[in-house]
Amino acid sequence: MPELQIEPYVPERDREALTELLREDTILADIVQTIFGAMDKHPESVYVARLGDGLAGCLAINGFGRRTHAAVYVTPAFRRRGIGTALLRLADGLFAGNEAVELSTGVCMEDDRETIQVLYRHGYYRGHGAFTMERRGGPLPVGDFVFRNYEDADYPAWHRVYESAFWPMRAATSQLPVYYFPPSKKERQGLAVNREDHFVLTVEGEIAAIGHIGGRHLYTLAVHRALQGRSYGRAMASFLVNEIMRRGEPAVELGVVQGNSAIRLYEALDFVVTQRLACMKRYYRPDSIPSKPPEGF
Repeated sequence: MPELQIEPYVPERDREALTELLREDTILADIVQTIFGAMDKHPESVYVARLGDGLAGCLAINGFGRRTHAAVYVTPAFRRRGIGTALLRLADGLFAGNEAVELSTGVCMEDDRETIQVLYRHGYYRGHGAFTMERRGGPLPVGDFVFRNYEDADYPAWHRVYESAFWPMRAATSQLPVYYFPPSKKERQGLAVNREDHFVLTVEGEIAAIGHIGGRHLYTLAVHRALQGRSYGRAMASFLVNEIMRRGEPAVELGVVQGNSAIRLYEALDFVVTQRLACMKRYYRPDSIPSKPPEGF
């Protein structure tokens, strides 16, 4: 067998071949979309694995930050040859050597015990289960609510809404250890870069709900903890679905944690489960993350 070589991704050389490689796999859609996103936004964080003259797989990292998502892909014809292990070792070295990285996450199919065992051996553990859900169909009624694009001045309120919703959800769904993530300059800069994909729902001028989309994906939906149960979540979800469809996507896809009460909302909007996933985590600097929101949050 030719010697394995892992090299930094060079768009001019690798993009076409890597795109074709990924499009052959219709099962690991979540992982494939993560890689496509990294190829566009963080090409310097993508690596390709070569066997001879052909591509055998890749590693994609969505930038180096507090919550870093790593995607390892090996084409089916070359699996069980140690390529995935080599890519994971590379990721581990990159994360351990970067002080900005506190948590690395990734997903695999819930029933893929072989991959889960490999991840266990590399220090990951199963944090929680998740569903991929998809919706096809016409636009949804939104109601008389006010929506607008995110603005940089919204960041403190955006972060407060996000953590007020997701910190208790993580605790309720036994995502242990449970951590509150404080505001960060890098997160704020990232939101500002593609603000056209981020939206807020306002009530009397105050942000009550937030949402983030990209391509066919609804990535983030959160309603301030104190304002839940007032139809803001349904309105925000409907608005985001309609916006994705307006941009030309025939289907809308999202991920949701098993046990999250939001599943009932998505089912009411005609989303159906298409995949069951295991979400794997590894903490590199757990002591640097506050375990709960500050007083008065």
